[in-house]
Amino acid sequence: MTETPGFSAEQFSNRFLTRSAYALLLVAVGYSAEAAEPYVSEPVVQVLDYLGMAASAAIFILLLPLFATYLKHCRGKGGDFEGFVSEIFKKACVRAFEVTFIFLLILEVLARSVLENIPAKTFLQVAVAVCVASMGLTFWILNRQARGDGVDEDDFDEDLE
Repeated sequence: MTETPGFSAEQFSNRFLTRSAYALLLVAVGYSAEAAEPYVSEPVVQVLDYLGMAASAAIFILLLPLFATYLKHCRGKGGDFEGFVSEIFKKACVRAFEVTFIFLLILEVLARSVLENIPAKTFLQVAVAVCVASMGLTFWILNRQARGDGVDEDDFDEDLE
């Protein structure tokens, strides 16, 4: 990838992955709101609908400028942008899978005994919300720990391996 003055491929990749992880938190809000709708009163449903629309708009606002940047600077150019943030992103994905798998095992047991009248759609919405929320929260925590503790990027990369 050719570097444009004031534009770094690694900076772009870091920004994209960071915003994508935060967008996942907003996706979790949307799925959580949808899952809760059948169990709350009509005025609360309206609030949840607005919350879902606001989350969707925020995702659009978060990611649209990055897609424009990608089209302007990166389109048609290859490149692997491995860096500090991509390592955090990968680790967060692994932890999100672990959390989701454990959650699904617990949910399966609860569905047989305690939650047998809950529709499958609600289970799926809750499972997706837990998955994307755990990924976004793990990314946020790892990112803050690495940056807040004065950890060098090189040291952090060694810890992840």
